[in-house]
Amino acid sequence: LGKFKDACVRDGATPIVAVGTAAFRDAANGATTIAIAARHGITMEIADERRESDLAYLVGSLGRDGLAVIDNGSRSIELAARSGTLQYSVFNLGYRVAYEAFFATAADPAPAVRAFRDRLMPELSKAAFMKGKSKLVGVEFGDMIEALFEQGQVEGRVLTIEELRRRLDQITSSSAGDFAALKQKPNIDRALPRLVAAVVLTEAFGYASLELTARELGTGLIIEAGLTK
Repeated sequence: LGKFKDACVRDGATPIVAVGTAAFRDAANGATTIAIAARHGITMEIADERRESDLAYLVGSLGRDGLAVIDNGSRSIELAARSGTLQYSVFNLGYRVAYEAFFATAADPAPAVRAFRDRLMPELSKAAFMKGKSKLVGVEFGDMIEALFEQGQVEGRVLTIEELRRRLDQITSSSAGDFAALKQKPNIDRALPRLVAAVVLTEAFGYASLELTARELGTGLIIEAGLTK
């Protein structure tokens, strides 16, 4: 938090604010961080599920109505859409949870992917509000691009459902040896669950593509402040 404050001061960013998400909500001592932040002169909040979904929607939509946004964090996945009022669903199948549950000890990729898909589907049945929006936007998918796709800009990048399926099919049809090698790649624990989620969610909600943004959740605080003004 001290380094965060120093960076903000160096860049002339004021006021200095911070937001904690699912990891802080789940931690027994998460609220202690607020007191530590205050000692550094930082106003910090721990977002509940609605608040985190609202910020995720602002990040993905830049405040516009009529979009559907997926925020795939480490602990939780937020699904958010807004047409006048915010609708959201949050479930604890973020990349770290999913990797440990389905991929970390798996020798064969196909059953692991299938098990994760099967676990996601009941959650998606609660989120029909995500269908039929002008576009589907993905927040926090940069690691997926770095580890599993051709390198390039994340912001504004559009991945068609065919591209997403093709990359996932390459993995699910790979040998045990190739899968073991893939799991040695840097940040594969962040990338692989996000790829599966991207395919399953894009298909389930009926979109032809997923548009990515490099903006992260804290950007929602900036957008929120701008909209307030």
